[in-house]
Amino acid sequence: VDLNNKGFCNHQHSNFYALNDQSYANSQGCQPIAYKCDSYDNYNRGLCADCGTATEKHCVPMELSLDYWDDKSNWITNQGINHFYINTGSAITDGYCLNTYQVVVVTDDPTCSGQMQLELSEGYNIAMTLSSANEIKTPITGKTGYTALFANPKILSASFSVKLDGQNNINCKVNEIDFNYMSNNDESIRQKLSAVLKSTDGGNFS
Repeated sequence: VDLNNKGFCNHQHSNFYALNDQSYANSQGCQPIAYKCDSYDNYNRGLCADCGTATEKHCVPMELSLDYWDDKSNWITNQGINHFYINTGSAITDGYCLNTYQVVVVTDDPTCSGQMQLELSEGYNIAMTLSSANEIKTPITGKTGYTALFANPKILSASFSVKLDGQNNINCKVNEIDFNYMSNNDESIRQKLSAVLKSTDGGNFS
Protein backbone atom coordinates (compact mmCIF):
# COMPACT_ATOMS: atom_id res chain seq x y z
CA VAL A 1 0.00 0.00 0.00
CA ASP A 2 1.37 3.41 -0.93
CA LEU A 3 0.69 5.45 2.22
CA ASN A 4 2.17 8.57 0.64
CA ASN A 5 -0.77 8.80 -1.75
CA LYS A 6 -3.62 8.25 0.71
CA GLY A 7 -3.61 11.71 2.26
CA PHE A 8 -4.72 13.87 -0.65
CA CYS A 9 -7.50 13.88 -3.20
CA ASN A 10 -7.21 15.58 -6.59
CA HIS A 11 -7.02 14.72 -10.28
CA GLN A 12 -3.41 13.60 -9.93
CA HIS A 13 -4.49 11.14 -7.25
CA SER A 14 -7.15 9.55 -9.47
CA ASN A 15 -4.74 9.19 -12.39
CA PHE A 16 -2.21 7.53 -10.11
CA TYR A 17 -4.42 4.48 -9.74
CA ALA A 18 -5.28 4.19 -13.42
CA LEU A 19 -1.66 4.50 -14.53
CA ASN A 20 -0.46 1.95 -12.01
CA ASP A 21 -2.95 -0.78 -12.87
CA GLN A 22 -1.78 -1.94 -16.28
CA SER A 23 -4.11 -4.96 -16.09
CA TYR A 24 -6.88 -2.69 -17.40
CA ALA A 25 -5.20 -2.59 -20.81
CA ASN A 26 -5.88 -6.29 -21.45
CA SER A 27 -9.10 -6.62 -19.48
CA GLN A 28 -11.93 -8.67 -20.98
CA GLY A 29 -14.29 -6.69 -18.76
CA CYS A 30 -14.05 -3.21 -17.32
CA GLN A 31 -11.67 -0.64 -18.73
CA PRO A 32 -11.81 3.10 -17.89
CA ILE A 33 -13.20 4.40 -21.20
CA ALA A 34 -14.05 8.09 -21.63
CA TYR A 35 -16.74 9.20 -24.10
CA LYS A 36 -16.93 12.32 -26.20
CA CYS A 37 -19.93 14.45 -25.29
CA ASP A 38 -21.01 18.07 -25.45
CA SER A 39 -21.58 18.21 -21.68
CA TYR A 40 -21.23 16.15 -18.52
CA ASP A 41 -24.97 16.41 -17.94
CA ASN A 42 -25.72 14.82 -21.31
CA TYR A 43 -23.12 12.12 -20.64
CA ASN A 44 -24.88 11.27 -17.36
CA ARG A 45 -28.21 11.18 -19.21
CA GLY A 46 -26.81 8.35 -21.33
CA LEU A 47 -26.85 10.38 -24.53
CA CYS A 48 -23.19 9.82 -25.44
CA ALA A 49 -22.50 6.09 -25.75
CA ASP A 50 -21.29 5.91 -29.36
CA CYS A 51 -17.62 5.01 -29.90
CA GLY A 52 -17.61 6.56 -33.37
CA THR A 53 -15.46 5.17 -36.17
CA ALA A 54 -11.82 4.28 -36.71
CA THR A 55 -11.22 7.70 -38.25
CA GLU A 56 -13.38 9.68 -35.83
CA LYS A 57 -13.10 8.24 -32.33
CA HIS A 58 -15.74 9.13 -29.76
CA CYS A 59 -14.41 6.87 -27.00
CA VAL A 60 -10.85 6.43 -25.75
CA PRO A 61 -9.14 4.58 -22.88
CA MET A 62 -7.59 6.70 -20.18
CA GLU A 63 -3.81 6.76 -20.14
CA LEU A 64 -3.40 3.14 -19.09
CA SER A 65 -2.35 1.39 -22.28
CA LEU A 66 1.03 2.39 -23.66
CA ASP A 67 0.51 0.24 -26.76
CA TYR A 68 -2.73 2.09 -27.55
CA TRP A 69 -1.27 5.58 -27.26
CA ASP A 70 2.01 4.62 -28.97
CA ASP A 71 -0.07 3.93 -32.09
CA LYS A 72 -0.45 7.35 -33.70
CA SER A 73 -3.55 6.21 -35.59
CA ASN A 74 -5.35 6.34 -32.23
CA TRP A 75 -4.49 9.97 -31.64
CA ILE A 76 -7.22 12.59 -31.91
CA THR A 77 -5.73 15.13 -34.27
CA ASN A 78 -8.41 17.77 -34.76
CA GLN A 79 -7.49 21.18 -33.44
CA GLY A 80 -10.77 21.88 -31.63
CA ILE A 81 -11.52 21.34 -27.97
CA ASN A 82 -12.54 17.75 -27.28
CA HIS A 83 -14.61 16.99 -24.19
CA PHE A 84 -14.46 13.39 -22.95
CA TYR A 85 -16.22 12.21 -19.79
CA ILE A 86 -16.05 9.21 -17.49
CA ASN A 87 -17.34 8.23 -14.04
CA THR A 88 -14.93 6.37 -11.78
CA GLY A 89 -15.22 4.63 -8.44
CA SER A 90 -13.08 4.40 -5.35
CA ALA A 91 -9.72 2.82 -6.09
CA ILE A 92 -9.48 1.61 -2.49
CA THR A 93 -12.96 0.13 -1.93
CA ASP A 94 -15.22 -0.60 -4.91
CA GLY A 95 -12.60 -0.34 -7.64
CA TYR A 96 -11.52 2.51 -9.87
CA CYS A 97 -13.20 1.18 -13.01
CA LEU A 98 -17.00 1.25 -13.06
CA ASN A 99 -18.88 -0.98 -15.49
CA THR A 100 -20.96 1.59 -17.34
CA TYR A 101 -24.12 0.91 -19.35
CA GLN A 102 -26.27 3.09 -21.53
CA VAL A 103 -29.80 2.06 -20.53
CA VAL A 104 -32.40 2.60 -23.26
CA VAL A 105 -36.13 2.17 -22.65
CA VAL A 106 -37.62 1.54 -26.12
CA THR A 107 -41.22 2.40 -27.03
CA ASP A 108 -43.34 2.79 -30.15
CA ASP A 109 -44.59 6.19 -29.01
CA PRO A 110 -42.51 9.30 -29.87
CA THR A 111 -44.33 11.40 -27.26
CA CYS A 112 -43.66 9.45 -24.07
CA SER A 113 -43.37 11.28 -20.77
CA GLY A 114 -43.26 10.42 -17.09
CA GLN A 115 -41.00 8.79 -14.52
CA MET A 116 -40.49 5.21 -13.45
CA GLN A 117 -37.91 2.95 -11.86
CA LEU A 118 -36.17 -0.13 -13.17
CA GLU A 119 -35.70 -2.79 -10.49
CA LEU A 120 -32.89 -5.15 -11.48
CA SER A 121 -32.90 -8.74 -10.25
CA GLU A 122 -29.37 -8.20 -8.94
CA GLY A 123 -30.59 -5.65 -6.40
CA TYR A 124 -29.98 -2.35 -8.18
CA ASN A 125 -32.53 0.35 -9.03
CA ILE A 126 -32.34 2.80 -11.94
CA ALA A 127 -34.50 5.92 -12.01
CA MET A 128 -35.77 6.70 -15.52
CA THR A 129 -37.22 10.00 -16.75
CA LEU A 130 -38.94 9.84 -20.13
CA SER A 131 -38.71 13.26 -21.76
CA SER A 132 -37.35 15.01 -24.83
CA ALA A 133 -34.14 15.78 -22.88
CA ASN A 134 -33.03 12.14 -23.03
CA GLU A 135 -34.80 10.93 -26.17
CA ILE A 136 -32.95 9.11 -28.96
CA LYS A 137 -33.73 7.06 -32.05
CA THR A 138 -32.39 3.53 -31.80
CA PRO A 139 -29.74 2.98 -34.52
CA ILE A 140 -31.10 -0.26 -36.00
CA THR A 141 -34.89 0.00 -35.74
CA GLY A 142 -35.30 3.77 -35.57
CA LYS A 143 -37.71 3.41 -32.66
CA THR A 144 -37.96 5.98 -29.90
CA GLY A 145 -35.77 5.36 -26.87
CA TYR A 146 -35.18 7.15 -23.58
CA THR A 147 -31.78 6.91 -21.98
CA ALA A 148 -30.09 6.79 -18.59
CA LEU A 149 -26.57 5.94 -17.44
CA PHE A 150 -25.90 3.08 -15.03
CA ALA A 151 -22.44 2.51 -13.53
CA ASN A 152 -21.56 -0.26 -11.11
CA PRO A 153 -18.38 -1.96 -9.83
CA LYS A 154 -19.70 -5.36 -10.98
CA ILE A 155 -20.70 -6.53 -14.46
CA LEU A 156 -24.35 -7.53 -14.72
CA SER A 157 -24.86 -11.29 -14.98
CA ALA A 158 -25.89 -12.89 -18.26
CA SER A 159 -29.30 -13.83 -16.86
CA PHE A 160 -30.40 -10.66 -15.06
CA SER A 161 -33.97 -9.41 -15.42
CA VAL A 162 -35.82 -6.14 -14.83
CA LYS A 163 -39.18 -5.22 -13.33
CA LEU A 164 -40.80 -1.87 -14.10
CA ASP A 165 -41.98 0.08 -11.07
CA GLY A 166 -44.28 2.96 -11.98
CA GLN A 167 -45.57 1.76 -15.35
CA ASN A 168 -48.78 3.68 -14.59
CA ASN A 169 -46.78 6.91 -14.26
CA ILE A 170 -45.90 6.98 -17.97
CA ASN A 171 -48.21 7.47 -20.94
CA CYS A 172 -46.83 4.78 -23.26
CA LYS A 173 -45.95 1.11 -23.44
CA VAL A 174 -42.37 -0.08 -23.00
CA ASN A 175 -41.42 -2.73 -25.57
CA GLU A 176 -37.84 -3.50 -24.60
CA ILE A 177 -34.98 -2.32 -22.43
CA ASP A 178 -31.44 -2.22 -23.82
CA PHE A 179 -28.32 -2.31 -21.66
CA ASN A 180 -25.43 -1.18 -23.90
CA TYR A 181 -22.05 -1.91 -22.28
CA MET A 182 -19.62 1.00 -22.62
CA SER A 183 -16.56 0.07 -20.54
CA ASN A 184 -14.26 -1.67 -22.98
CA ASN A 185 -12.34 -0.43 -26.01
CA ASP A 186 -13.02 -3.68 -27.92
CA GLU A 187 -16.34 -3.52 -29.78
CA SER A 188 -16.81 -7.30 -29.64
CA ILE A 189 -16.52 -7.26 -25.84
CA ARG A 190 -18.95 -4.35 -25.60
CA GLN A 191 -21.46 -6.32 -27.67
CA LYS A 192 -20.93 -9.51 -25.65
CA LEU A 193 -21.61 -7.72 -22.35
CA SER A 194 -24.65 -5.83 -23.64
CA ALA A 195 -28.22 -7.11 -23.30
CA VAL A 196 -31.63 -6.61 -24.91
CA LEU A 197 -34.51 -7.44 -22.57
CA LYS A 198 -37.98 -8.12 -23.95
CA SER A 199 -41.30 -7.78 -22.15
CA THR A 200 -42.60 -11.04 -20.69
CA ASP A 201 -45.59 -10.21 -18.49
CA GLY A 202 -46.76 -7.75 -15.85
CA GLY A 203 -43.95 -5.28 -16.38
CA ASN A 204 -41.19 -7.91 -16.30
CA PHE A 205 -38.34 -7.96 -18.82
CA SER A 206 -35.77 -10.69 -19.41
